[in-house]
Amino acid sequence: MATDDIKKEALAFLREHKTMVLSTVSSDGKPHSATVYFLVDDDFTFHCVSYRDSEKAKDIEKNGAVAITVGFGPEPITIQAKGIAEPLTDGLYLKILAKIGFEHIDQFPIFRIGSGGFVAFTIKPIELKWLNLDKKGHPRGYHQGFHHIIP
Repeated sequence: MATDDIKKEALAFLREHKTMVLSTVSSDGKPHSATVYFLVDDDFTFHCVSYRDSEKAKDIEKNGAVAITVGFGPEPITIQAKGIAEPLTDGLYLKILAKIGFEHIDQFPIFRIGSGGFVAFTIKPIELKWLNLDKKGHPRGYHQGFHHIIP
């Protein structure tokens, strides 16, 4: 288990990012991955938004098991998680969008491609690990292996 300092560094790394890859599984067992905007709480609970008719929203409705990846390079640093996603109460997506702080509408593609309204999800990780090989950019969390944050 990671120390409190490592957890703080991992949380700081997550908050440097606005997007993550969210992977879901369809009812017939096919994987699906999509880049989504996200927020993360102090306890590593993630929140994201999608349009209600998206493939990922339909997958989560039937099977809440998801995987998350944050940090896709070029730095050798990433957070990977497995967890359970659940839809949030209608209307909470507006609070999430406000906290993400878009500079212009084109940053959020579901305003252009979505239909049928929006849905917000909360994701509680059951496993979360941080690989930080970025000695120069993130020296305090540097480690030649995974930091296991959860569990």
